[in-house]
Amino acid sequence: MVWKIFSAFASHAVSLIIEGRKDVLRKVTHETHERRWLSKGNDLCKGMVIGTPMSTDLTKRVRDIYTKCKSSKGGKSSKGGNTPLMMAIDMGLMDMVWGFIECARQTNTDLETGQKGDGCVQEFFWLYNDKKQTAFDIAVKKGHVEVARLLLKNAHCWCLRWQWIRRREALLHLINHDPKFDGFIFDMLVTSTAVHGNGQRGKPARVHGNSQRGIIM
Repeated sequence: MVWKIFSAFASHAVSLIIEGRKDVLRKVTHETHERRWLSKGNDLCKGMVIGTPMSTDLTKRVRDIYTKCKSSKGGKSSKGGNTPLMMAIDMGLMDMVWGFIECARQTNTDLETGQKGDGCVQEFFWLYNDKKQTAFDIAVKKGHVEVARLLLKNAHCWCLRWQWIRRREALLHLINHDPKFDGFIFDMLVTSTAVHGNGQRGKPARVHGNSQRGIIM
């Protein structure tokens, strides 16, 4: 009797271990696919001319990559609730990050939900993961200063003051990480205040022709 109980317990334990290994394998496979797709997207977006809109074909391919990364998790975000944008940032793939940002802007779409319309793009940029971190927070934490700068510069001016209030600690960390961002961040605050003062809330900011990819000042 004791032997039967032990045998049944051992059999159950083995099945759990096997199933656990399958889960680990699934996780590794998914993450490998996601990393491969994101790396491919990074290569696709390299060499794009600054200030030039993405082609219809490239926009579709970038969006397909985002969708594939989501679908590999059953349509859900990756581990920790990270979106494909966050994963690209975590990997330091600046060209892929730019691709997602530009694709969202050109199609006026929240790539995560597929919703279109006013405010959807900014909603996409500032989504939270399970740790209440945004893509910007992850960029700062990982030390990807250029990616953090890209995200900040692609925020609408009317959004910047609110981001300063909500992300003051992260922004101060960014300043400490690279003193050059001192003037950059406070210039944004001045611009944001001016926009509010002129009653132009929600109006897109002007884009500098000599700025980096899609950078809004």
